[in-house]
Amino acid sequence: MLSEKVVLFVFFGVFHTTEQASVKISVFYETLCPDSRDFILEQFYPSYKNIGKKFIDIDFVPYGHATEWKENGTWKFTCQHGPEECFGNLYHSCALALNSDKDATTNFVNCSMGGDPSSVKSLEECSKNADISWEDLNNCYKDTEKSSEYLHENGEKTRAVENTKFIPTIVLNDKFDENNQKMALNDFEKLICDSLNNEPEICQKQQIQAEMAHEMTVSLFYKPFGSDSIEFITKQLFPTYKILGNLLKLELVPYPKILGNVKMNETNPIEYYATIIHACAINMYSTEESTEFINCAMTTKDSNFKEDIIECSDESGLNWNDIERCYKTGQYQKLLKQLIYRIEHVDRKIESFPTIILSNKFNKTIQVEAKSNFKSSICEFVLNEPEYCNRDEFTNALKVTIYYESLCPDSVRFIGRQLYPYWNDLVDYIDEMELVPYGKATHIFYQHNVTFNLPAYYEFSCQHGQEECKGNKYQACALAQNKGKYVEVPLIFCIMRNRNPSSFNVVKNCAERYRLDISKLKACCDSIEGDQLLAIKGEKTWELEPNIYFVPTIAFNEKFDRTTQSQSLQDFVAVVCSKIQNKTKPTICDGKQLPLIDY
Repeated sequence: MLSEKVVLFVFFGVFHTTEQASVKISVFYETLCPDSRDFILEQFYPSYKNIGKKFIDIDFVPYGHATEWKENGTWKFTCQHGPEECFGNLYHSCALALNSDKDATTNFVNCSMGGDPSSVKSLEECSKNADISWEDLNNCYKDTEKSSEYLHENGEKTRAVENTKFIPTIVLNDKFDENNQKMALNDFEKLICDSLNNEPEICQKQQIQAEMAHEMTVSLFYKPFGSDSIEFITKQLFPTYKILGNLLKLELVPYPKILGNVKMNETNPIEYYATIIHACAINMYSTEESTEFINCAMTTKDSNFKEDIIECSDESGLNWNDIERCYKTGQYQKLLKQLIYRIEHVDRKIESFPTIILSNKFNKTIQVEAKSNFKSSICEFVLNEPEYCNRDEFTNALKVTIYYESLCPDSVRFIGRQLYPYWNDLVDYIDEMELVPYGKATHIFYQHNVTFNLPAYYEFSCQHGQEECKGNKYQACALAQNKGKYVEVPLIFCIMRNRNPSSFNVVKNCAERYRLDISKLKACCDSIEGDQLLAIKGEKTWELEPNIYFVPTIAFNEKFDRTTQSQSLQDFVAVVCSKIQNKTKPTICDGKQLPLIDY
């Protein structure tokens, strides 16, 4: 009996070890090592964000192939890439030693490695962005005895590893393995997923793809007046549907305000009425016709809804009298009951809008990726056939992103001399225009302080002072009303051409001219909502690689190129003309040549 118990115990012990809650990752790196930079920025950090800190216990060790000796009681160092690298290693060692929040230190390391780890200004900005005290960090570096001891400890850790011939060295669960090292450098996310038995949701992507290879149903649950729903439908769903719609089975499900009760008009009559109109149009017309109508309807305003919605029906080729008859005769009540039933019978409770469900299965990973880049998700998850996504009209879609500041003279000059004067000639050839008022600003978010009863708030610092921060915020609020490229570029030009673009009255006058909702604009500008929108613009700015060094920065299809940037500042029209493919170019392109750039 004793031997049987022993065998049974060993069996369960082995079984238990395969269920690993998290994996410890030790990254031995150097701050100025190109390979360290590439690994952290391209392999580690994206995987860390995707998989999450719940599953990855990270230990950064900045030292690498440095050497050390003691002089007058203090450690001295030489580093593989010179004294500047020792400088960066010391700062990183202090940041890692002083802060137990690994999410904060990971953000700091990623930010620093993406900039210049040997620059005090860059280190300070990264510490603020990661919510790490710059004063404490800087004082630690200046205390040579303390900072050198921290770096020495990292040296001890590095020397204890079996093999650090190549930097970065990646160690899993305190054991170096050559195969793990190779996989980490090439596909770190797969290494982590394999180590965790594909437990994280993101790791199930391949299985999801296989299940969806022949199933192309896309269900969108949305709110007719929800700002996130408006943003997604007008900027993500509809542009993609125009190109790939014939390959998709699209289901649009507008959300009734109060589930379980079809008499919902007490709470918000306009939203209730809009839901009915959407439901009637979707039920009466083809997917193609109703999708075009919904895209237009999402840009209507509360105050002028009836007039705008009639105009949308005319533009989409729908008969308004038929749609209104659906409302007046009470046909819609059956439709609302169907909507309620549909929403209540999704495989997981819908808690936010829009919610995107592919092939009738909710998956958080797909939801996040689809909201961020619907076109990419459709190609990756639903179609699973690259030839569809390589079609000329898809891959040659042109997106322009302009990163600018409200009080930047160069931004004013570019918008006023390069962009706006030729906008009417180019607007139909630029599939998506994104305006990002932030530039070289920084911001910090302070959580609600329960002890002193202080509300949560943002603190912004801008290149041209606090007035610019206000101007950036006002423009972020105006752009959040999602009026589309035909309105947004003229609107921003209207603001920027004034002597004081950061004045709310200037923004208000231009907003009135282009029929924005002024009450919503003012509420946004006067509240934390505006700060949140500006912070999102900041995150968008920080995502650009490499980090912006000049304002304005112009990116095409989410990619920055130094030569294209210089050419755009000289002749934006010529650059756009050079990127228009498989279309008859506008006459303004006749004779246009790209400027020659001397460096």
